[in-house]
Amino acid sequence: MRYFIAVDVIRYDERLLINALRDLGINVELIKVDNEVLPLNTSNAFRDSVILIRPLSAYNAIYSAVAFESMGGIAINSSKALYICNDKILTYCYLIKEGIRIPKTYLALSSTAIQNNLNNLKYPLIDKPPIGSWGRLVSYVRDRLDMKLVMEHRDQLSSSVLRAHILQEVIGFGRDIRCIVVGDEVLGCMIRKSSNADEWRSNIALGGTAENYVPNDEVRELAIKSAKSVGAEIAGVDILQGEDFYVNEVNGVPEFKGFIYATGIKVHEYIAKYLISISRK
Repeated sequence: MRYFIAVDVIRYDERLLINALRDLGINVELIKVDNEVLPLNTSNAFRDSVILIRPLSAYNAIYSAVAFESMGGIAINSSKALYICNDKILTYCYLIKEGIRIPKTYLALSSTAIQNNLNNLKYPLIDKPPIGSWGRLVSYVRDRLDMKLVMEHRDQLSSSVLRAHILQEVIGFGRDIRCIVVGDEVLGCMIRKSSNADEWRSNIALGGTAENYVPNDEVRELAIKSAKSVGAEIAGVDILQGEDFYVNEVNGVPEFKGFIYATGIKVHEYIAKYLISISRK
């Protein structure tokens, strides 16, 4: 069995993964997918290979995963899982099909749909596009005026996907729980908090802080069930806490540097062992 890590940007996380595999005696090879030409007509080029998909770009991740799969490789995560995780609308719908709680959510495919229902919306609310990470283009909408400004801004974007709106109730303002799932196991969780009282986004990339969070059985079960609902074998599951626990996102290429600092859990070592266990099945 051969082992590869597919990347476009080599981050601290990927260096940890390479070292963890090598410490287990695995000769892992790095593939920079943005620098390579992948031969789609070579069906067995990656037969008997496990490829950990880690590109920063969502579409680099999806396209490289499906390319490796077409060449006989085992992509972790699979192209289907990555495709679903990249799109919040798809993710929510797969979660709902499995009976998993999400925040009260509405989909508007255009600003016209919102305009026609402007008086029926309950403020404040969260508005976000179907794709994106690190809290980009996520807006806290306080009233109708805020909503109109968000619509005007988003209508100027070139991508029709980014002009779609996900409208959600506000739960856990500036605070969420990130759990890392590998296979059938929740490695642990951290609680993320926003950088100040006026910031509703808890992303560490936006200056948020994190600390260890000991999950109860409900949170563990919810995280595992959420990852399985989208077909992800390795996932970061974001959970909001209000009157109940609600799943807000499933990340198919989770970063874990901040998670390690917050929890002390060596995620890279668990992932490395999981990859080896797949090849032995």
